[in-house]
Amino acid sequence: MKVKDADILIVPGYTNSGPEHWQTRWQSKLSTARRVEQAEWSKPVREDWTANVARAVNEAERPVVLVAHSLGVAAAVQAIPKFQRPVAGAFFVAPPDVANPEIRPRHLMTFGP
Repeated sequence: MKVKDADILIVPGYTNSGPEHWQTRWQSKLSTARRVEQAEWSKPVREDWTANVARAVNEAERPVVLVAHSLGVAAAVQAIPKFQRPVAGAFFVAPPDVANPEIRPRHLMTFGP
């Protein structure tokens, strides 16, 4: 599959991805890439984040490739039951361990079990 044939959905993690972050660079270089925006980047709420990921997937016009980082991985995985279409591929980087309360930062609490 070529880039032009896919909707590449960039799913950043906690606090978004700044201008020098690899996700931002990929988004600027890939013509069909777009960021899944969140209302609260520094106060993530699982229901909101997963709904936004699912909406982006369901509204895509081409096969979807998810590119998620950190808490964006958790949001993407937890959004899967809300997908109304298959995803062609996914690239997940540095997923947080949201199931371990010993290492889970406070802002990840709503993403845990």
